[in-house]
Amino acid sequence: MKYSRLFSALIFCASIACTTLSVHAQVWTALTPLPNQSVNTIIEFENALYAGTGQGLYRSFDKGQSWDNIGDFNNRTIVNLSVSNSELFVCPVSAGIWSFSQNEWKDISSNLPQQTTVYSVLRKGTSLFAATNFNGVYRSDNNGATWDIVGLPNLDVRSLIVSGNTLLAGALDFQADRGAIFRSIDNGNTWQRSDTGLTSTFSKILVLGEKELFVGTLGGGVFISQDSARTWQPRSAGLTNLGVNALTWNKGILIAGTDAGGAFISRDSGNTWRAANSMLIPKKINDLINMNDIPYCATNLGVWSCDLSANSIDDDVSYSSSDWLATPQPAMTVVNIRSLNNTSIINVVMTDIMGAKVMTEPIITDNNISYQIAELSSGIYFVQMRLASGKTDIIPIIKQ
Repeated sequence: MKYSRLFSALIFCASIACTTLSVHAQVWTALTPLPNQSVNTIIEFENALYAGTGQGLYRSFDKGQSWDNIGDFNNRTIVNLSVSNSELFVCPVSAGIWSFSQNEWKDISSNLPQQTTVYSVLRKGTSLFAATNFNGVYRSDNNGATWDIVGLPNLDVRSLIVSGNTLLAGALDFQADRGAIFRSIDNGNTWQRSDTGLTSTFSKILVLGEKELFVGTLGGGVFISQDSARTWQPRSAGLTNLGVNALTWNKGILIAGTDAGGAFISRDSGNTWRAANSMLIPKKINDLINMNDIPYCATNLGVWSCDLSANSIDDDVSYSSSDWLATPQPAMTVVNIRSLNNTSIINVVMTDIMGAKVMTEPIITDNNISYQIAELSSGIYFVQMRLASGKTDIIPIIKQ
């Protein structure tokens, strides 16, 4: 079933989605809303974008302008999507692993423990590896026909990655009450702990840089290893939220998606971070990928993208409702916007959700703005305020 781009007021009020506005900056853009906006994981596969939601799997061939439901998995939540060679692996909650290739589905859970949730699937050579919750790491040497446990039993393993000939696993060690990273150099037959310097409670995501490894943790931010995961050093300066759910690396740019602080960007291998949240309304990011050099993030309010083709996400443009008070919200006839910091306003522009200017002239008195909006259609609009400081603040308003 196709889900076209229907931007109704009801969808907006439920999801508070927005698109890029006509300002000279790189800002986050909400893609077409999905029937289930809670997106846990996203991935690119064969030039398409896949989104795992609380109600099955969706696919888009047009970068999120429209979506097809290609599997509901009995309405189970999809927790992980992995790609290897020409196969897509889909992991629903408590339902093992499904393989998708040439538009055909195949359950490859075989002899995995019943009700197992798999958080990561990885191919290394001719072997498939599966990271499970509280059941350790499994390996299949026959493309998922059968599985054998190869290590880390009773650990909640969330991430797998290959670095050279080394297999790495990120997990939570409940006995030690801390995050843990394990390494194997013999295809998973034996494992050694490899997390000296790691102080976080949960090693959730592992990514490869150019010559280094990064781990995102829940509670400890980001750590880096420059000696094949033997030792780790913190790299969280500037991260105001240390719960890191997702990391992506592309052409020297490291982006972190956090549990409550939105997105952060680093251009120096994690030595320094700054917030990159212009127009990104949801602040919990569940997953991050790069597709054609454009980052996409999965959130509880759908999928968002950001064009980083320019040098950076502009710090001079911000979604800054904390500095402004808009009343009433929602509004029917008049909306008043007041600065909470006595900010001097140079000019004001109101745009609709598509970034087009709305032909309504405001009344500006000192630090207050008043808009007559009775003739506007119901929906979400954005007020861009160019300030005397040179900064542009953007706040949303809802027309009832």
